[in-house]
Amino acid sequence: MPFINGIDTTLINGLGQIGVTPPTVYPSGGLVVNSAALKPSLLQSNGIIFPTGSSYFYSRPNRMDSASLGTSDWTKIVGNNFGFYLLSSSGELYAIGTNVSYTGTGKTNTLAKVTTGSNGWTDIAAGTSFVVGICDSKLFALGVNNNGQFGRGNTTSIFTNFGIINNNAWWTKVSAGNDFVMVISGSGGSGSIFSAGNNVSGRTGQNTATGNTLTFTQPVNFVGSIFTDVSCGDDFALAISASNIYGTGENGDYTLGNGNQTDRTTFGLVSSTSTFTRVFAFTDFSKAIGTTGSHFHTGNENNTRGDNSNTAVTTWTRLNTTGQLTASWENFYSYHLSLISPGVIGVNNKRPYFIGQNTTNTEWMPSSSWGQYNQTATGTWTAFVSSSSNVSCSAAAWAPGALGITEPLLMINLTPSS
Repeated sequence: MPFINGIDTTLINGLGQIGVTPPTVYPSGGLVVNSAALKPSLLQSNGIIFPTGSSYFYSRPNRMDSASLGTSDWTKIVGNNFGFYLLSSSGELYAIGTNVSYTGTGKTNTLAKVTTGSNGWTDIAAGTSFVVGICDSKLFALGVNNNGQFGRGNTTSIFTNFGIINNNAWWTKVSAGNDFVMVISGSGGSGSIFSAGNNVSGRTGQNTATGNTLTFTQPVNFVGSIFTDVSCGDDFALAISASNIYGTGENGDYTLGNGNQTDRTTFGLVSSTSTFTRVFAFTDFSKAIGTTGSHFHTGNENNTRGDNSNTAVTTWTRLNTTGQLTASWENFYSYHLSLISPGVIGVNNKRPYFIGQNTTNTEWMPSSSWGQYNQTATGTWTAFVSSSSNVSCSAAAWAPGALGITEPLLMINLTPSS
């Protein structure tokens, strides 16, 4: 009976000949899970609980309690204190978690399809103890609503099943912070931002640092403005308009990138050049992608710069200016809900890269080949995958583990680069 990295290969459906060359066959849309130090009850396959500290490979999730995606691929994965939520390319939403009140599937510890809504899911965002998503262009939410972040005029939470929080069928993008939400409206191509939730530190951009904004409201001074991207950090937010970055909220770690540590209560211009296409707000640092796929950083270091430096950056600064990582950046991922970020996963030219800080239980990462893990933090970007040219990455996520500490669990969508 063949085993690879201690895994019975006859139990792995669709992976092909992992570790055997030639050929090496990887599944389209498959998941790679690093259980690391996470409590094992979060993921099960046919009732079998995974042990911790090991790597596991899956093809399609039809082995996970018949939650089959057919020919669909995973396109986005987000996580919070209670579970993971996964979007498929066919518009289906799946969830897995430890508390049935937060899965929207009626199950715990089982990857299952969310039955609320249709197969029209297009976006999903996770706050500390809630999730907000877009289905058929309408807003849905599940979880705690103590600060009115669901934007429906009250602080009533929604449990067990996703509920509609806004019937207007014009929403295109959603992002969630610690206890606030921002969404982009596509009505008439407007690209307007709306925010709701906790106003502390000015994170909602409503020109106040107290109380809650209970209904989705356009930020002060930006009514009718056109935004193309938005990202909520723990207690601040960043957005892109006309290729410039605008920021609001807590700025003590230079997270806004405007050269000072003064909090903002309204969105203000925080970049000096009109060169940005994507922005990513985390806990005490931020990242952005330029028009050429270049990598920009501002804020604290925590070994998250990726250029072998631990010096804080006060303004938006381009990193990786030489070598193979100078361009082609596509995404960045980092756990950012109330705790320090354990590291960053970046996707460059369809390849996943990792940088992490030297903290217990946060530096679990693959070395240059799949299935080999260590606890050696690194100050430079390190490839998850070796030189194999037919492996690519499109989605990944972190979430806290047992007792809320930053124990990582990583899922990556693999697709042939060809």
